[in-house]
Amino acid sequence: MNANSRISFFQYLLLKSPNSVFIAESSKEMALHFCENRRIDCAPGRIKNKDFCVSKGCIWDNNGEPDTVPLCYFPANTGYIVSSGSFSAGDKSVNLKKSSQSVQNPFGTDFSDLVFQWKEIGAGVYIKIAPSQGTRLVF
Repeated sequence: MNANSRISFFQYLLLKSPNSVFIAESSKEMALHFCENRRIDCAPGRIKNKDFCVSKGCIWDNNGEPDTVPLCYFPANTGYIVSSGSFSAGDKSVNLKKSSQSVQNPFGTDFSDLVFQWKEIGAGVYIKIAPSQGTRLVF
């Protein structure tokens, strides 16, 4: 994948749906049941059953292969929505707001607002995701 296609991918990711950063089909049927290869596990590493899954606000579908396909997965409206953005020649930036329809995060509390920035640097892409309130996680 060359640098132009990487930038195009991020623009696709953010702009495919102007209301959602999460890649999802727009139809209500697909919002309820994702293709197996698009599912994101709602509680990785935990023993799951239908009651547990539904209590987290996630979708339970035991028609897939349990060893390779998440049976309990996040619905399409989970995540952040684009609230504003700017796309200059060098830097690209969007402000993200936590979706009010998003289910509970199984790993703790989410930031309510994020800034997603990316720019092309030679053959690479620089990506930064940070809380817009100024607190930053350093690893």
